[in-house]
Amino acid sequence: MQNTINAAQMMFALAVLPYALAVLMPSWRWLLACVLIAGGALGTIWVQHWMVAQAPGYKERVGDAIGLAIFFGITFGFAAGAITRAVTLGLFARGWSGSGVFALNVAGLFLAVGIVVAPEALREWRIRAPSEVCVHAVFGLDVAGARLALPASPLFNVYLGPDPRQSAYYLALNEGVRDLCAVTTNGARRVGATMIWLRLEGNHGLREMPCDSVPPAWRATFCAVLPSIRQGLARNTDYPIRAHVFAPDAVRMGAFGATRSTYEDSLAGRKNLTDATFVTTDRITPEGQPLTFLCAPSGNGTYCRASYAWRNGAHLDYGFHAASADVIAKGLRVDTVTREAFDALLVR
Repeated sequence: MQNTINAAQMMFALAVLPYALAVLMPSWRWLLACVLIAGGALGTIWVQHWMVAQAPGYKERVGDAIGLAIFFGITFGFAAGAITRAVTLGLFARGWSGSGVFALNVAGLFLAVGIVVAPEALREWRIRAPSEVCVHAVFGLDVAGARLALPASPLFNVYLGPDPRQSAYYLALNEGVRDLCAVTTNGARRVGATMIWLRLEGNHGLREMPCDSVPPAWRATFCAVLPSIRQGLARNTDYPIRAHVFAPDAVRMGAFGATRSTYEDSLAGRKNLTDATFVTTDRITPEGQPLTFLCAPSGNGTYCRASYAWRNGAHLDYGFHAASADVIAKGLRVDTVTREAFDALLVR
């Protein structure tokens, strides 16, 4: 917000004199002459700048950008003054008092600056940082019958509705953290969630995430691979590139690519990946079925997903990349890491 205030102050300082030049014109004729002379000169300079900027190899320097910003403030002030004076001359002709016209002439620049900076002010307000209490909140979330405690970490997205496109709280964004704090009273009230998404690949919120934003139970292992994940190399670790804990009866299945059970899909021959094959392992999932991956070619390797019932009606889904010859070995490592990670978030 302070940046917007500073910008508004600078714009006002640059605009006030050219604004006054236009708004002090005593009549339509004077205003028209002023617009033709001063406005024409300003317009000519803008056209010249545009022509120079179109030249091959043009590269704007820092000084050019500063000069352009100053000239924009001057042009803005003159344009705002000309428009304001045209309005007040029209109102005066319709019987407005001299004091009313004078007040509008004075207020015009404030209104014009306000209109220009309002969108940026609203944007800064929307992305403002959460309170300290909210930043350190731990959210109590019930996914089906699984009770989890989730920190306000950019690692996660939280969904409270049946469709992932609605009731979504992206904890990599200040707005998402603030909104979830509002729903949970800064973590004091438990709420039901339909899905929690652990997002490691393509999550720009992790680029500057410190290790203390990681759930405490994860730090011993996760912080060691965090530099690789920040570089977009989550696929080279034993963590999934994405994982979901979800309530299959409360979320719209298929909206995020998961199924209730990849093992059951293998029995029915259901595939949601092109050129996919099922890979069944000797590991038994918590629901008593063989851990089964649905895998498909991807780049220089293979992309696999697994879904199964995890805890108290909540299901676990995750995806990972592996070399074609290493699918089972890496898949077992990823399964161990993923299950341990979410187990650590359970409220005992």
